[in-house]
Amino acid sequence: MPTDWSQRSQQIATRLPRICEVPGCKLPTYRVGRMCLPHRQQVREKGHPTVGRVSIVELRPWHHLALHFVAKQEASNHPGILAAVEFLDFLTRTAPDVADRAGRWTRPQERVSIYLALLRRDAVDVRSIIAWGIACELHRMQHPTRWPDAEHAAYQFGIAVACIARKRVRSGASVGRTHDAFKKSAGYIRELARTLRDPLLPLFVKAAKHLHDTTEHTSHPVSASALHHPFISKRERQQHDRHSIQHPRR
Repeated sequence: MPTDWSQRSQQIATRLPRICEVPGCKLPTYRVGRMCLPHRQQVREKGHPTVGRVSIVELRPWHHLALHFVAKQEASNHPGILAAVEFLDFLTRTAPDVADRAGRWTRPQERVSIYLALLRRDAVDVRSIIAWGIACELHRMQHPTRWPDAEHAAYQFGIAVACIARKRVRSGASVGRTHDAFKKSAGYIRELARTLRDPLLPLFVKAAKHLHDTTEHTSHPVSASALHHPFISKRERQQHDRHSIQHPRR
């Protein structure tokens, strides 16, 4: 037997609210979503409900290291680096000429086009984008707890490369100065990562692993297995010398 509207409205009014799916949170979900409003806002601003952002200051040392690595590999004609530079050059070269401003209702795809057009206008070196991608993966290998999932990693990359594009002030006392290109909405950051990170992610991971292994080998020249090997005592050394005299190698 179907339920009439009065009974249905009473059921909706008396039913228990859904609880946020984040572990440990007891707040009700926001509207028809899966998380409460604070955690939903955290995802929009930082890419994850419980883990914060990885700041540009933290990534900058890795970016300098990666930028030097990219220049060195390009000088040696590494095909992966050359293809990545060509791909990014193509994106910036073919981006449509648009005004360097974005309104409230500008779609994320249009914001990415504005970003690429600003890079072309200011002759920004696209190798910096590659270096930021490698830097994110390097930091991810060094501090895995700071990077809980792929969505969070993509968001951090988008935040890092979004800071490259700038727009110029057109009026007032600050004419000629530059500041952030436009407000970094969550949709724009994710679209920027999809456009610039997803096609080049295998290269970022491989380059970061190479740099990570090189750094670990430099900081730990003696392997752990070698440290577990026992040292030879004086008595064992004498026995070894005596055996070498009695049985010389031919």
